Parts: sequence; structure tokens; C-alpha cells
Amino acid sequence: MVEYREPKIEGPLGIFRWWLREVKKEKPFIKHPFYPKIRKNFMLPKHLDVKIIVKNKYELQYLKNKVLKIDAEIIELEKSDLKKYYFTTTTYKIYSLKKEIAQINEKIKKLEKANPDGTKVLMTYKTFVKIIELYNKKAIQALIEGSSINLKNNLGYLYIMVKRKKDKYVFSNINWGASKKYRDELIAEGKTPKSKENPKGKNWFQFYEEDDYFRVAWVKNYGACRVKNNLVYAFYPFKSKKGMTKSLVKAIKKDEYLKDNYIRVKD
Repeated sequence: MVEYREPKIEGPLGIFRWWLREVKKEKPFIKHPFYPKIRKNFMLPKHLDVKIIVKNKYELQYLKNKVLKIDAEIIELEKSDLKKYYFTTTTYKIYSLKKEIAQINEKIKKLEKANPDGTKVLMTYKTFVKIIELYNKKAIQALIEGSSINLKNNLGYLYIMVKRKKDKYVFSNINWGASKKYRDELIAEGKTPKSKENPKGKNWFQFYEEDDYFRVAWVKNYGACRVKNNLVYAFYPFKSKKGMTKSLVKAIKKDEYLKDNYIRVKD
């Protein structure tokens, strides 16, 4: 039996959580004083701006511990490579680890010269949201102009496709704005619109007249991806005033030749 699950829509805070988990893998020494509140509550208080900080002393301690761990690994590798008089994979491994230690030591020297208690703000939640909003705005504009967007991390890319409608008079092609307006006019005139209670009433559905329909398509890469199980995910553009759907409709109404820039998909 296949379990059906409703798609989860991640808001800015959900994306922020994911970003924070990824950053912590690369920078385990970062501090996030309000992370428990992010974990427990989906919404943050409006007055609270979560700051992700990096302190030199935290990074120094992390790097020194890392050197000790690598040193211990080198000692174990050298024990197994003592009687070798030629280069082996172990020899190359030891060389790469010693090179890594040299690079870390250089970084330690620079940090020790700097203020050990120096604090650097890596990111704030408000700044993160602004970055997402700016990216979305530019991405929408690029798609409308006919460009494709590479999502990076082997996630694939987005583009706008245009396809000929097989049948205009289907549920998915209903113009709900015009339909509701016509329904209200019928009621005002004293007529009965068609419904479950009144199946013999007047049909009030109005359909879009255009021959083509447009969609934002997500082409997935079938390979290693940073998002697990990416093949089961779907892409749904937001339908807000500044979202992809309404921005695209507005742009096509303004310039009907825009569709020539999009990829036409055959049946």
C-alpha cells in the first residue's frame, strides 16, 4: 500500500533552518543563541532577529582540536606504512593530511593575531529573508524573459513551457474571477446558478479563451543531490500578487510575443 502525503510548503523560516543545518556541517563553531526557539516555534516574535555569530576563540579551539585529530590519524597511517619503500595510497593520504595541517596552522596564526574575542555576525534572519525575496524577484523576472534557472546542488533547473490546450472547456481552464462575477450577476437578476442543490440551474462557468497554457517546469537531474529523495518532490509556484503565476499572466497580457521565448512542448 502506497502512503499518500500532502506536499509540505517550506516558508522562509523552514529554509532558514535547512540553511543553518548545512552551515553547521562546515562551521561547527558557529553560535546561534535563539536556535531552540526556531526549532520549537514555527514563527518568531517580530521584535526578535536571530543572529548567527562566529567568535575567533570558538573557531581557534575547533581548529586546534582538528589538528590533534589529524595528527593522531597520521600516526596510525605511518605505523602501517613503515616498511614501504615506494609510494602507496597511504603515502599520498599522509601527504594530503600534512598539507591540510599546514593550512590550518596558517589560519590559526592569523586568528591568534586578531582579537580572540572578536565577534562576527555571519547572518541574521531578517537579512536571510531579504536575500530570498531578492533572489525570487530576480528569478521570476529571468523566467518571464525566457531564461532557464539552474538551481545548483544538482537539483536541476526551471523554465517556462507553453503547450496547446486539448480542450478549452475543462475544469482546469475555468476563469474563476470571471465566473464568480457572472454568478453574482445571475443572482442579482433573480436567476438560479447551477449548483449541487440546483443541478438544473444556469451554468455560470466562464473559460479562458487563449489557445495555449503556460507552466513553470522543473527538470530534475537524476543523480546525487543535496536534497534527499528529490525525485518525489514537486514544484508549485506561489500565487501571491508578487508570485510567479500572477507575474507571468500580467507580463503575457502586456506583451503577447513573450511566448515566443518559451519552450513549446508537443502533446
